[in-house]
Amino acid sequence: MHNKLMLLTCLLMGFLPMKAVVNDHLIDRLDSILKLQSLQIEGKEREIKTLKTRLNHERNGLQKLQLCDQLYEAYHVFQFDSAMTYVEKGLQLANNLHNKTYYADNLIHKAELLAIGGLYSEALQTIELVDTTDLSRRQFFNYYLTHFRIYSYWSDFCNDAIYAPRYREYARTNLSLAMPFLDKTDRTYEYYQGEYCGYILNDPIEAQQHYLKAIAMTPENSRVHAMACFALACTYSAPNEISLYERYIVMACISDARSLTMENLALQVWPCISSNTAMVISTLQPHNVILTSLLRTQSSITTAYVSSKYPTVCLPLSTVIRHNSVNATPTYATLSLPFRCWLYSLSPPLDSFSNKTAV
Repeated sequence: MHNKLMLLTCLLMGFLPMKAVVNDHLIDRLDSILKLQSLQIEGKEREIKTLKTRLNHERNGLQKLQLCDQLYEAYHVFQFDSAMTYVEKGLQLANNLHNKTYYADNLIHKAELLAIGGLYSEALQTIELVDTTDLSRRQFFNYYLTHFRIYSYWSDFCNDAIYAPRYREYARTNLSLAMPFLDKTDRTYEYYQGEYCGYILNDPIEAQQHYLKAIAMTPENSRVHAMACFALACTYSAPNEISLYERYIVMACISDARSLTMENLALQVWPCISSNTAMVISTLQPHNVILTSLLRTQSSITTAYVSSKYPTVCLPLSTVIRHNSVNATPTYATLSLPFRCWLYSLSPPLDSFSNKTAV
C-alpha cells in the first residue's frame, strides 16, 4: 500500500507541473497578444472603413444589401450599436427592393441584437415579424436558434424559481427545433452538436468530443473557435479538472483577442493598471458585461463592484496578485488561481455549457 501511495505521489508530482507549464505558456501568449491588440483594432477599423466606402459608392441594390450584411457581421462582435445601424439600413433597403430573404435575415439579426442588449420582449416581438413561409434551411436554423438565445438570456437574467425554469425550457425546445436544419458541412456543425449534447442530452462527455472537433477544425482567430474553447472549459467542473478548465478558458481568451470578439466569450480578464486602480473586464454573457473595478491599497483590495446584478465582493490583495510586490504590474498571468476561480463562480450554470453567443 505504501509503495502504491509513493508511486501515485510521484506520478502526480510529475504530471501536475507539466499542466501548469502548459497553462503558463498559454497565459504568457495571451499577454503578448493583448499587448498588440491596438494594432489589431486598427486593422479591423481599416477593414470596416473599406466596406463603408464601398457601400457609399455602390449603386446596385443587391450589392448594397450584401455590404450592409458584411458590415453587420464586422460590427456584430465589435460594436453592437453600429451593428444595429446596418441592420436597420438593411431592413429599409430590403423592404424597398422587396427582397424577402434579406428582410428576414435582418429581422433575425435585429432580434438577436435586442436580446444581447437585454430587450427580451422587444426581441421576441421582432422575430415574430419574420414570415416563415419562404425561409431556407439556413434561415430556419437561425430563426429557432435566435429564439433559443433570447430565452436563454432571459432565463439567466431572471435567475429565479418561477420564470427562469420556464424560459430555460422554451430555450431547450427551440434548440431542438433548430438542430434538424443545421448544415453538416457548416464550420459551426460540431460546435452546435456539442451544445445539443450538453444542453439537451445532458451528456458532457459527448459534448466534449464535439467541442474538441470544433476546436481542431476552426482557425484560432475565429469566433466559433473561441466559443468551442469556452464551452469545453465549462464541461470541466470537478476540482481535479481545474487545470483543464483553466487551459481552455485561456485558449478562448486568446481566440477572442485574435478575432476581436468584444463581447468576450470567455472569462477575459484585461487588467488596465493606473497608479491606484486595477480594472478587470470580464464578460460572461453578451448582455451582462461585468466591470469589476478593483481599487488597490498598500495591502488589500478595498472595493470590488461587479455590476448592478452582482453583489459587491471584497478580496484580499493576496488572492488577486501572485507576487508580493504591490508595484508589480498585474497581467492575466499574475492573477492568482483563487481569483480566477472566483471569476469562474460568476459564470452561468454549467447546464448551459456555453455563453450562447452566435456565429
